[in-house]
Amino acid sequence: MKYSLISKYRDELMGIAILNVLVLHFLSWTKFSYPIWVHSVFSYFGSLIFTEGFLFLSGFGLFYSLNKKNNLKSFYIKRFQRLLVPYWIMVFPFFLAWCIFGKFDVGELFLRLTTLQFWFHGNFSGMWYISVSLVLYLMTPLICKVIKSGVGIIILLMITYILLWLLYSFAKDYYNITLIGLTKIQFFFLGMWVGKESFNDKQIYWLWLWLIIALWFISKTFISCSWIYPAQDLYRIMGIIICCLILSMLNSLYFIHSFLKWFGKYTLEIYILHLMFFEVFENIIPNIYIHVAIAIGCAMSLCMPIHNLCTIMLNKHDLLKKIT
Repeated sequence: MKYSLISKYRDELMGIAILNVLVLHFLSWTKFSYPIWVHSVFSYFGSLIFTEGFLFLSGFGLFYSLNKKNNLKSFYIKRFQRLLVPYWIMVFPFFLAWCIFGKFDVGELFLRLTTLQFWFHGNFSGMWYISVSLVLYLMTPLICKVIKSGVGIIILLMITYILLWLLYSFAKDYYNITLIGLTKIQFFFLGMWVGKESFNDKQIYWLWLWLIIALWFISKTFISCSWIYPAQDLYRIMGIIICCLILSMLNSLYFIHSFLKWFGKYTLEIYILHLMFFEVFENIIPNIYIHVAIAIGCAMSLCMPIHNLCTIMLNKHDLLKKIT
């Protein structure tokens, strides 16, 4: 098995990740009651990729993006445009409406539109992913240099875990409000390293693969930690490999791949919109099941037109730059 298999199924993996998020958000928001065996299935296989997969696959793709063109300026412009422009288009109407109706002030609006809200006050409306991604984008060229060797990625991960432990030990309150994002950044680093291995057409050795599978089951069953989740880290990485193997076995079932690719294409829009609509309808629709279903339905309905609008805007901007 080659690392490039992740590149081949990257869109499908993103689709699985956003489906994981939608299903588990539905279950947690509605506090849906289900049998213990269903809980076990979801525990092991219902969140194989989840939000950690967003950062892993983002890092994976960014390594390709940076090394194919090797133009730092265009890399930064393109990355920030692809993340911030859709984010602003989607959240600004919600934030503006809340400002008008007096829910919060312009200063808070500024913090949220710049994504600084997360770093000062913790997670809001689930937008930690945007805040963390922007910082990681800035670090991407440096990370590329560090992970040139296997030793580099190990040192980087060790430093990450040590810093998280120090933050937990000496600034626990801040750790608690930011842990949802900070405890996932190692997935971005791992994604970049795997992207490097894929870019160089390297092979995943089966001995390592079986060892990871064994560690996955052991860690999922026995390991726990109060300040970070090493078992969950291993579980997500293994989940990506398992999904790649399953997708390769289902290669002839085009409808499955098309279905997952559709979700993968609109991952960012679905992720942001379903969180924003959930908050909008929170105090309007008393029935939690209808509330969540409508929030997800609105996100699914609007993701494609908003994606197309953002694409048109960015293409026109690039065209104007070429003309001028």
